[in-house]
Amino acid sequence: MTELSEQQLQHDRKIIEDAFKDIDEGKLLTEEDMEKRFGKYGWHK
Repeated sequence: MTELSEQQLQHDRKIIEDAFKDIDEGKLLTEEDMEKRFGKYGWHK
């Protein structure tokens, strides 16, 4: 396994924590929401 620097680990940790913030704030779309918004572009076809 490749060793990561402390800076790389902090960067990765921030990305993961930011993703959880999106979930907590309801910023993620469900499959149904995606189909409603993007169905006309071929989502789920």
